[in-house]
Amino acid sequence: MTFSVPPFYHTARPISTTKCGQIAKGKMAATTRHYFITYHFGFWVRTYHNPVPWHQITISVIYLTALALTFWLIGTARFCTRDLKR
Repeated sequence: MTFSVPPFYHTARPISTTKCGQIAKGKMAATTRHYFITYHFGFWVRTYHNPVPWHQITISVIYLTALALTFWLIGTARFCTRDLKR
């Protein structure tokens, strides 16, 4: 039994693998690092740097607080719009 592979599979997979490889190897990571939430999760590590980059720590804390507030507001709005049976 043979399976037919769509023709775009052979071109899309290497392109996506190349992009992921470039990000992982650091070619694109230097310019896109601050867009990822995991970069901001590690803000506490920067407290060990000498001198302490308070500006970067503050930005990360504000970013994470804004995300938490946004998700909380979305969750609260969704909960309030539900039809709760009594």
